[in-house]
Amino acid sequence: FLQFHGFTCGIDDLLLSQESNNERTDFLSRSEEHSEEAHKKFLCKKDVDTDRVELQMNVEKVVRRIGESANVALDKAMLSELNGLTTKVNKNMFPYGLQKPFPKNCLTLMTATGAKGGDVNMTQISSLLGSQDLEGARVPRMISGKSLPCFPPWDSSSRAGGYVSDRFLTGLRPQEYYFHCMAGRNG
Repeated sequence: FLQFHGFTCGIDDLLLSQESNNERTDFLSRSEEHSEEAHKKFLCKKDVDTDRVELQMNVEKVVRRIGESANVALDKAMLSELNGLTTKVNKNMFPYGLQKPFPKNCLTLMTATGAKGGDVNMTQISSLLGSQDLEGARVPRMISGKSLPCFPPWDSSSRAGGYVSDRFLTGLRPQEYYFHCMAGRNG
């Protein structure tokens, strides 16, 4: 059978349908809202409206005053919030959000049968990489409060904390590539 019918993966096996891709973009556009909510929960100011700069200053005060335990609590809040978002995105995308449906899609066929790869590989290629976990914590901050020199000090954005909303199919930005490499070194 295989001598007459080849088994290969093409780009069309990796692509999301236009509708699913729009949903993905819509979900991920809310990642900053999730990040802000986690920071507000951390500060116990869930129902208070604060601007981004004030939020950053308050987080800095708490982390500098309390120390490592505050960082751990903030990391747990962020990971919980953003991992929920990642799960939601991926559940809506796979396997029915792909351009090519399951039995004809060679990538999902390989991962579903256990021949090669897994769900994580498929989601990282077609959907997003998600939170970069370094031994149960997010990307660490330097003494300046920055995770990388390109981000402002105490930046509350999900991206500055190592959340990668990009995917391998369309490419990673340099900062996200660096965060992913950091997480890969820990594994």
